[in-house]
Amino acid sequence: MEGTRATISSIDEWQATSTSKTDNIKILWRGVDSKHLGEGVYGRAQQGIAKPQGGHSNAADHSLGETDSVFTSWTSDISQARYHATKRSGQGIILEKNFDLSKTKYVRSDVADALYQENEFLIRGTIFGAKVIKVEGMYGDY
Repeated sequence: MEGTRATISSIDEWQATSTSKTDNIKILWRGVDSKHLGEGVYGRAQQGIAKPQGGHSNAADHSLGETDSVFTSWTSDISQARYHATKRSGQGIILEKNFDLSKTKYVRSDVADALYQENEFLIRGTIFGAKVIKVEGMYGDY
């Protein structure tokens, strides 16, 4: 299943087009740099797919960098997604997905919020059909 492709010129434009329709629906973003260290992560992101690397299920450990887990990291703050999408190479992808939090297996990451202010949601399992947004420019260039 391939995600929708789009090019957005600014954070304001994303926020203007990404309004939640109900209280249970939360729009989350995931930034993936083209030089992401995980094998196949960027290629899957180009198809609108986010797949965990597999391994442990400790949310705090995942947030502290041990990302060989059952989670993928998402955020409710698009500027954080942009940072992660461009922090290594200056180009990457932001995945955008509406999640029904009443039906989604997720963990809020208090560790990431306290240490990094990332507004992180750790989503369990593989996610298909995310909207694919290509971004360029080093973080802070927008």
